[in-house]
Amino acid sequence: MDYETVLRINELAEILKLQRHAADRLKRFRSAYPYLIAPNLLDMIESNLKENIAALTKEMGQLQSGRQIRAAADPARYTCRQCHGKFTVVLPAGLCDECRSKAP
Repeated sequence: MDYETVLRINELAEILKLQRHAADRLKRFRSAYPYLIAPNLLDMIESNLKENIAALTKEMGQLQSGRQIRAAADPARYTCRQCHGKFTVVLPAGLCDECRSKAP
């Protein structure tokens, strides 16, 4: 692993730590002041924080394993002429399935 990758992983770990800290603080706030903020709003905020933590954890795992770097080095080879989507399989007539289904 090169130095820049380690710096990126450390920065992402710090962001992840702050997200987890925010989730814990929100949980403590909710128990201390149960009806200060609407419960459904707090549920939504907690859910969003959990999703953020899960996504950041997944991305950090990919950075550590180096899969993301390899994926960037091997880009998709075929591009749809209409929507410019990228695909790894040959596109008949240069169009993806979705664009071909929309064609008259």
